Amino acid sequence: MKKTIKLALLVLLLVPVGVFLIKQQQQLSKIQGVKTAIEENQQQNKIDGIILPHHNLAKAIIIDSYQKLSQEQFELIVLIGPNHFYPKIGEIISSKVFDNAQLQTADWLINTLLDNDLIKLNQTMLASEHSILTHSDYLNEFFPEAEILPLVIPVNPDPNKMRTIRDFLVNLPTKTLFIASVDFAHNLSYLEALENNQESLEAIQGFAYEKINSFDDQHLDSPKSIILLLEIMKEKGSTNFQVLHNTHSALIDQQINSLGTSYLIGTFQQ
Repeated sequence: MKKTIKLALLVLLLVPVGVFLIKQQQQLSKIQGVKTAIEENQQQNKIDGIILPHHNLAKAIIIDSYQKLSQEQFELIVLIGPNHFYPKIGEIISSKVFDNAQLQTADWLINTLLDNDLIKLNQTMLASEHSILTHSDYLNEFFPEAEILPLVIPVNPDPNKMRTIRDFLVNLPTKTLFIASVDFAHNLSYLEALENNQESLEAIQGFAYEKINSFDDQHLDSPKSIILLLEIMKEKGSTNFQVLHNTHSALIDQQINSLGTSYLIGTFQQ
């Protein structure tokens, strides 16, 4: 009889404990599930690429964009921009020397591209190329520890080299940010320019390479830089383009009647 009572008491004690442990396990599973969902959502929302201007007139919106980017820890930044001043140079240009000595170039990547005859070094050219240099101070402020791979794209690059470079860049480490340093409609009123921005935006969101390749300065100043970025983003699955800023120099400068350049800033996420 005593044994029966003891056994009954033991059961009475163990059942609540068991129920408690089950509930604790269920709660833990829920927490872990929420944590996993948050991590997956963060991964999906990870920024892989961005389009930025290279005019310091747009400094305020450039800084705002870098502040958003700085929430992520990028270790490598690929900076892609057009060749403005050396039209006879048909090669893709890079450099191991930045105007800002505190920035580190990704020499290991540059050497690989050089060894495969995909780029040329030209410090003289890069020293005057504002599509690259405009970003040096911002990169130094917001990503001082990151390595930088600058790539200056000619108007008509070798398509085979561009494909090879694209395939190479797609396989860089995950903590890599790709920047296309591109200005949009040139020498137009803000109304005309923003109308063209809408056409450019639709082409970018639609990954319409042929359409983008047909654009001239009245839409954007480097179709090839944009196309290279888009191809990389598509391969990485970052096809969600989120607009951060869509404006014009006349609006920034408060000179409404003046002709100028438009700016379209947006990020690529999964």
